[in-house]
Amino acid sequence: MSLEKRRWLRLALQLKGSIILSVLPRSFFCGLFGLVITAFHIYKFPVSLPFLASLIPNIVLGLLLVFRTNTAYDRYWEGRKCWGKIINGVRNLSRRIWLAVEEKDGSDREDKIAVLNLLVAFAVSTKLHLRQDPINHELKNLIAPHQYTKLQEATNPPLQVSLWIADYLQGQHQYDRLNIHQLTAMHELLDIIVDQLGGCERILKTPMPLAYAIHLKQLLLLYCLSLPFKW
Repeated sequence: MSLEKRRWLRLALQLKGSIILSVLPRSFFCGLFGLVITAFHIYKFPVSLPFLASLIPNIVLGLLLVFRTNTAYDRYWEGRKCWGKIINGVRNLSRRIWLAVEEKDGSDREDKIAVLNLLVAFAVSTKLHLRQDPINHELKNLIAPHQYTKLQEATNPPLQVSLWIADYLQGQHQYDRLNIHQLTAMHELLDIIVDQLGGCERILKTPMPLAYAIHLKQLLLLYCLSLPFKW
């Protein structure tokens, strides 16, 4: 049984990651408005509307919400594919570095381990960057202290990590530990994971079209405020 099924009730009541806190003030406002209209109805004020009067707006709202849901799922699925490509790119580049870079002295193996940790740090810093979280302890054991300090000041931490990885690859080529074909192949893999970083940033920073957002909010507001009038 999947984790989601075993924790069904906990997920249903979970606040973190849900929109309950965001919509709660608006829900209270609509509920208060509904109480006012109910009071008018109890005291025999003519506030009732035919039930079928809002049929067409309801259909339009339903279509808009379905479109919004599909758009949200498409963004989620595209982001998941980008993250999967980052994972595969990190794995492939790690394997090539470990096998292809020659070890001519004792420090070469330590340098290889350090750059493999940088690849893991790229994925972790990408997560923090997309969530707009500060650089934290998750990276302390993966990079050197001076690199950790520099990442805290960087505007785009994963891009900075990719530059360190590229510098390492270029240095290994200059010291004849990588030939030009191996260097080119590794740079292509590094380009892939950086491209996926850009894809994730595009998903994060591309808002819903303003005209569509305004239209949806207006129709949703009219729908919620018209519900108390239907008897």
